[in-house]
Amino acid sequence: MRAARLWERLAAALALALAVASQARQARGEAARGWGDREILESPQSDRGKFNPAVACDADNDCLVAFTEKGNRIKYKFRPAGGSWSDTAKNALDNSKEQEQVQVAVYGGNKGWVLAFRDATKDTTKLHSIRVAYITKSDAKSGSKWTGSDTGVPLQISQSFKSSSANRLPSIAADNKRNVVLVWETSSASTLGDDVNIGTDKDLVSVSFTIEDGSPINESDLTEITSIFSGIETDIFQDRNPVILRSPYNERLVVGSTGTLFGGVADIFVSETKVDKMIDDAVKDIDGDFTTLNTVVNDRVREWHMQMARHAVDKARQREDGEDLANILRRAGILFKTQSSFDKALAYYKEALSIYKESLGDRHPSVADTLNSMANVYYDQGHKKKALAYYEEALSIYKESLGDRHPDVAATLHNIASVYVSQGRKKKALACYEEALSIRKEALGDRHPDVATTLNNIANVYQRQGRNEEALAYCEEALSIRKESLGDRHVLVADTLFDIAFSCDSQGRYEEALAYYEEALSIYKESLGAWHRSPSISTASAPLVTFDSRHDGREVAASRFSSTL
Repeated sequence: MRAARLWERLAAALALALAVASQARQARGEAARGWGDREILESPQSDRGKFNPAVACDADNDCLVAFTEKGNRIKYKFRPAGGSWSDTAKNALDNSKEQEQVQVAVYGGNKGWVLAFRDATKDTTKLHSIRVAYITKSDAKSGSKWTGSDTGVPLQISQSFKSSSANRLPSIAADNKRNVVLVWETSSASTLGDDVNIGTDKDLVSVSFTIEDGSPINESDLTEITSIFSGIETDIFQDRNPVILRSPYNERLVVGSTGTLFGGVADIFVSETKVDKMIDDAVKDIDGDFTTLNTVVNDRVREWHMQMARHAVDKARQREDGEDLANILRRAGILFKTQSSFDKALAYYKEALSIYKESLGDRHPSVADTLNSMANVYYDQGHKKKALAYYEEALSIYKESLGDRHPDVAATLHNIASVYVSQGRKKKALACYEEALSIRKEALGDRHPDVATTLNNIANVYQRQGRNEEALAYCEEALSIRKESLGDRHVLVADTLFDIAFSCDSQGRYEEALAYYEEALSIYKESLGAWHRSPSISTASAPLVTFDSRHDGREVAASRFSSTL
């Protein structure tokens, strides 16, 4: 009997517990249902992260949602305030193979919507570009196509080749005055504008423009694409996952992202500004013209980066981890070197070298890495003999620790060859390049981009020797590899086309030279932007001026050159 009563009590307790749990679930369910009934707008095929729906509602509570069908084509639906979503999803743009990572924002408060996305077309060039378009509210109501460079055609903002992560994760915001700011993550230097070189890391870059209803967005409407961390070229910063929005309270733009800075330390960054406030603060105490302003602002940004580097070194000293400190010292040295602060860079390198030798031994690859970095500084300072000695010591360590046929050996041979070229010792330079070529073909394969780089460098030496036929043969092989591995419209393809044009010009083959110069210039403009005032574009334009002056007359030459400015 006691056992029966015990079981009854246990059963009652269990029932009470279940009832309490059920009530708790119901309470949570009631709270969750506060979102309102779920409404299925569309059921397209989804392919992992390529579906990406994005929604934005304006000041009138009119809403728009955009999405892709398995990453292939952007569609959208419109919902007026208090009404229902449109029955059929409309095509936002003309057909494209790979439209993905869609983001939308309201512009002008209630004038319409602007979208940004990545076009990841996978063809022989493997083009990855960031593109934008907009739609007015009246056009959204009627289900019309969006406008970029034309109706149904988005404007291409940037592009890269081969790397699927080179341009990705666009985020877009706009203010009540129709000004639009676009931010995205990139690891491709060809996407950037003046005074920016991001190296091989990932950086956040931005561009802005103003929408005029009924008019296409032209390339000339865009501001220059710039890095949010301007003026830096190292592998220290890994800036990712940008998010940008406009605060309705004070019209400020708020940017958030994740970033890795030195030694694998990850941070969450949030920053906000109002564009006119930012400009006022930057210029209020600067006298002079725009060039003066630009120089002063860039100098201030560079100083901020160096302060961050010094802070990172100080923090590393407190951790009492010698090898970790050496790694951060060397990376800080890279940063200071890019800012032309050579003495400080050398001080960091020397301290890192001492720690590496003490903790890892004199013949460790990290010692060779640091020697190479020090040699780069000496080279930039014009101390070519000293640079050569450090390169040669690094080469000896690489061969001993990694083997004679390692890619790092080939890279150091390249550095040594560059010293020989600067000294006019062309035969020695050729010997180094040819050894590097043999190693790279063996280690990386005959069609690797690094092989093309070595072939191009050999061609440059032949050009200096006046051996233009041989130079042409090496350039053509480099061109074939670069087109195959990087795509027909990559900036390095343009570099090689320029070298081919130079060899043709030197041989008096002027018509061929002109064709190659013009193709190189076309790629530079397409890859870097026609508004980009880069040395590449200026260099490619100068021979056209010279050629036209010789053959077409000075008026044509002046016209062509002015179009590049």
